[in-house]
Amino acid sequence: VHTTYGAYLPNSEGVVRSGVWVVTLASIISVLAGLMIFPALASTGIDPTAGPGLTFMTMPAVFSHLPFGQGLGVVFFLLLLVAALSSSISMLEHLVRFTTEEWGWSRRGACRVLTLLIMASGIPVSLSFGPWSDLTLFGKTIFELLDYLTSNLMMPLFG
Repeated sequence: VHTTYGAYLPNSEGVVRSGVWVVTLASIISVLAGLMIFPALASTGIDPTAGPGLTFMTMPAVFSHLPFGQGLGVVFFLLLLVAALSSSISMLEHLVRFTTEEWGWSRRGACRVLTLLIMASGIPVSLSFGPWSDLTLFGKTIFELLDYLTSNLMMPLFG
């Protein structure tokens, strides 16, 4: 994703310097988040292997013990929403850039079509938590299968 963003930088901007800053700051934040979340897990008694919903189990329990916890919880989850949206936008950027450069689509049209396609492809995943929860492939729901493929195969292979 950052390679696409790097293409938008002016030639005078130092890509290596910017890259070092991004890697350094992201690593520091990740370590600090780990130092925060594991004690919170231990204090609430939640299993660290609980899966993708871990944040939605741990953080409300933590905020319930803090002064002004409800307000802090709202702010935390709003910031989490902003982080998720900005990550989604950055992941979409590769596809938008490809369709505009290779196929000559307008940026606005590419964003609309790709967003609709991605949203439509998320419907079966969402339904796997409800009406399609009995539908399994290899003993896993659609969400669990995609989570397994992403976490255990794609990330190690492509990382």
